[in-house]
Amino acid sequence: MFNPRRLVETGELEVLDVRALRIEHATVTQADLDQFLRGQPAGIGVVVGLGDGAADVRVTRLGPAIVARLRLVPSSGDRPLALAVDRVRIGNIPVPGSRISSPTGS
Repeated sequence: MFNPRRLVETGELEVLDVRALRIEHATVTQADLDQFLRGQPAGIGVVVGLGDGAADVRVTRLGPAIVARLRLVPSSGDRPLALAVDRVRIGNIPVPGSRISSPTGS
């Protein structure tokens, strides 16, 4: 379910309710991501830089800066992709063994 008035007036899709969603192709620009983060309370103190096949994330709102690289990788089971997290640092300290993979949607 979506708000047709907002779509007609602004060209923005406002999703009001969804039971299931399947995205086969999506393009997210750096400008769109920056605007989205600015509009979210959880986005304060979060900077995400999109790169080739990965996103570099920096979180400063929790104390020392936490930096990590996020990538979508193939997964097994009922989910086609998993989120891989690596190159994690807290402040200037690298987190040993910080290569983490988890199914998306969990």
